[in-house]
Amino acid sequence: MSRVLTRLAAVAGAALAVATISACATAGGGTPAGPGTGGAATESPDPSGASETLPPEYPHAAEVAAAWLGGGSSVGLVTWGSSSCAPIVDGARADGTRITVVLALPESDACTDDLAPRPLLVGTPSGTDVHEDVTIKVTGAVEAEVALPGYTGEAVNPTEMSDGPDAVWTTRDGLLLLETWGSSSCPPVVNEVTAPSDAEIAVTFADPPEGQVCTMDMAPRLTPIWTGDLGKIAGDVELVLNGDTYADVRVPVRS
Repeated sequence: MSRVLTRLAAVAGAALAVATISACATAGGGTPAGPGTGGAATESPDPSGASETLPPEYPHAAEVAAAWLGGGSSVGLVTWGSSSCAPIVDGARADGTRITVVLALPESDACTDDLAPRPLLVGTPSGTDVHEDVTIKVTGAVEAEVALPGYTGEAVNPTEMSDGPDAVWTTRDGLLLLETWGSSSCPPVVNEVTAPSDAEIAVTFADPPEGQVCTMDMAPRLTPIWTGDLGKIAGDVELVLNGDTYADVRVPVRS
C-alpha cells in the first residue's frame, strides 16, 4: 500500500528564468491545500506564527535550501515565507567559494500570512568552480546562509542543456526540487505526493483548467516537493510524474 505524504504547503510555480522569477505564486486554479495556507492577509506577515501548525521538521522562515541544477550552470534556491510576496533575484556574484545572492521583494499592498516554499533559479556567477564546496549567502529581502557541496557530475554548457525534467535533493533533508520546462504562465501545480514504494515518489499534478490560455514560450519552472512524512530516503529514488502534460514520466532524483 502506498504511503501518502503531506501535501506541499504551496507551490510557487511562477515562470523562472536563469536569474529571475515572477513574483506571482499562483497559477491556473490556485494553490493546492496544505499546512500553513489560507492565512489572512496582513502587511506584516508572521511566518513564525503560521508555522505553528506545521510539522516540527518543516523548514522555517530563517532557512534557505540550495541545489545545483542544469549541470552546475544554475543554482536552485528555496526560501520560506508569504506565498503572495515571493522575492525576486536582484543580482548574484561570486568571490572564491562564496556566492552572494541579493533578493528583493516585489511591490505589494499586503502579503498572506502563510509559510510557503518559494523557489528561485539563479544563474551560477562567473568564476564559480561548481565542483568545489561553496557557501551561499542570501541577503536583501531574505537573510540566510547555506553550505552547498560541490557538484559531482560533469559540468554542462547552458546552451547544451536538456529541456527534460530534472530532479535533485536539496541541502534540506526531505526537500527536493523538480525543474520542468514549458509555458512560463502555466506551471504545473502539485495535487498530491505519494510513495508507492521505497524507490518511487509519485507526484500527481492538477489538470489544467478548461480554456486555460498559456504563453508560447519555453521556460524553466521550479517546483519544491516536501517529503518529510516519508522520513530519510536512502538509495536510488525516481519521481513518477502524472497529470497536467505528464503520463508516467520517470525522473531519477540526483543527490
